[in-house]
Amino acid sequence: MQLQRIGLTAFITLLAGVSTPIFLAAKGYALDRPTNFQYQELAQNQPELNQQLQQGEALLNKNNYAEALKIYEQAIKINPNSALAWYGHGEALYGLQQYQQAVVSLQKAIEFDPKLISAWIGLGNALDDAGKPKQ
Repeated sequence: MQLQRIGLTAFITLLAGVSTPIFLAAKGYALDRPTNFQYQELAQNQPELNQQLQQGEALLNKNNYAEALKIYEQAIKINPNSALAWYGHGEALYGLQQYQQAVVSLQKAIEFDPKLISAWIGLGNALDDAGKPKQ
């Protein structure tokens, strides 16, 4: 089995036994996104935002990053302070290989929720990939 290169943040998180986001799935690793608990909590407070987040996640699962990006942009308009919306935005940008922009979105997600481990892992991977020459 061939070892795959991952970002330092992702490696440390994996060593700690924390789940991984779509960024690692794209590189052949398992995937866990923010939990349904987080979405259910939003459903009580902001059902329109919750709907956008679920639509965005469904599009990400289909690797439809361009459409997911549009949905997450709408979610950010609904609540510009939503860590999950910024996280999804970063995932979509990462999927489109727009690594520098993904870094900005993931940093915003972390700003709004420093405990969102998936955003930290994604940030490490986006920073890692942003520094690689294009092939």
